[in-house]
Order: sequence, then C-alpha cells, then structure tokens
Amino acid sequence: MIALLAHGLASPLGPADIAHHACAAGLSRAERLDHAPILGRGDDAARAVGHAVLDGDLPHEERCRRLLDLARAELGPCTADAILLCRPLPDPLRWGPDGLPDLPADEVFALGHAAPAAALVRAEQMITRGSCRRILIAAVDCLIDPQSLEWLAAEDRLRGPETPDGLAPGEAAVCWLVGPADPSALAQISDGFGPAVTTRSANADARRWQEAAGELTGGRDWVDLNGEPRRNRTWGALAHRLLRQDAVIASDGWGDLGSAAALAAGSIALAGGDRPAGLWSLSDDGAVGVIALR
Repeated sequence: MIALLAHGLASPLGPADIAHHACAAGLSRAERLDHAPILGRGDDAARAVGHAVLDGDLPHEERCRRLLDLARAELGPCTADAILLCRPLPDPLRWGPDGLPDLPADEVFALGHAAPAAALVRAEQMITRGSCRRILIAAVDCLIDPQSLEWLAAEDRLRGPETPDGLAPGEAAVCWLVGPADPSALAQISDGFGPAVTTRSANADARRWQEAAGELTGGRDWVDLNGEPRRNRTWGALAHRLLRQDAVIASDGWGDLGSAAALAAGSIALAGGDRPAGLWSLSDDGAVGVIALR
C-alpha cells in the first residue's frame, strides 16, 4: 500500500476545498460553449453545454498544459522522482492522423477513465522496489476543445435535445504526490486495474469492476457516470450485486472529466473528510479502475 501525501486540483468548480462545498450544495458551472457544435433542430437548436475551466477555444494541447500548471500550483512546492501522466484514449477518430498530442512525463498512461488506477498500480511497484521514493501522478483531460467537441458530436454523444442521455463535456487537471505508506499521510491508497477487453456487456464490466476492487468494503462510492447508458447499466449491475447505495455522481456538477475524473473525485472526497472512499472508473474501451482511500 502507498500513501497520498499532497494533491492539487484545477476543476470547473475550482480547487478541492472550494469544489467540495460546491459538490455538496449541488452547484454547477455549466454554460453554453460558443465554439461548440449546434445540437437539435428548429426552435430546439442550441450550442452544446459544457463545464469549462479556461476561457476561449484553445486547442487541446494548450488547454491541457494550462490546466496542469494550475493543478501543480495548487499542489504546492514538492519534489518527485518520477512523473506518471494519465491521458485520454488514443482514439484515431478523435485525434486524426496526428495522434494524441504529447505532454512531458516519465511514463504516460493513455487509458482514459481507468488511467489513474493503472498509474497508481505502477507507482506502487516503483515505490515498493525502491526505485522511487515519491512519485507525481498527474491526470489531465479536456473534452471542450473544438476538436474533441466535433468528435463527440459526430459520435452523437453530446447531451442535447436529441440525445438526453449524452454527456456534458468538462475539463480538469489533478496532481497527486504519492509515497510509501505513512500513518500521517492524507490517505492510504490501494488500487486495482483491469485492462480493456473485446467482449463487453453491463454484467461483464460489472464483474471486472468487482474483481478489480478486491476486498474493498464500506465507505462512499464516487462513480464516474456521465449520463451515458452503458456506464449506468454497469454501475446498476454492480451496485445491486454489492448492495451499494451511497454513490456520488460528481459529473452532475462538473461534467465528464475523462482521464482526470477519478483523481478529481478523490481530491474532493479528501477535502470533505470523506474517508473511506472508493473511486470507480470505467473507460470507453472497457478498462476498469478502482481506487480505495483509507
């Protein structure tokens, strides 16, 4: 087991201490995006709604760099032996022939929503083997840059008059500084990760989620549901199986944060003293992640 020593968050609701109160109050900063595609027809036609941190229609790479700078500033001064970066899936339909833009890091986990769990598994290996003492886990994603919005619109995934079960896009960056287990740390972390699979169903994904969770019991569940049916069915199957009833759906307040969702939820949970807590993530390709904060 490893420990969370410090964290920093740049989210649509602000840094962790502010965002915690906003989430608890059910607040949201959703707004129409001037550069978003127009959804619906006739009188219902309107631009997509999203949850922005930064103003304007900056390209994805620039938005991510600025978001990471904000999150790192919230983290405060610290040193780390390695940086593990969580990124979106390298979907060619989203990124085109140029591929996923590069951002500096020692290792990159381009695994979407499940990336933080995979990065924490790797961090624990590195710390246990003694190759690193402290590791910075950074996660960043942006679904409201023009390129990402066009991709979501083409896939009919944006929430709108004709797609009420779509997602509201967001953006965020999170930094966690982790190290060896320490009773004085913010939290002790255990994690589980299951890679992508080809054969999927709600029940199959729920079983893989349960396997990744291991012996996780008790505490509040923070689940990265975003309104899309597959995720809802999967969580419904798992919640019924485990008799889980106390779930927090943070995307109601800040939209879908992609690969930053799990660490963002964990930062909010810690800011509110919400321990123990389980962070549940399901990527678009079926990879699953579970992070337990104790």
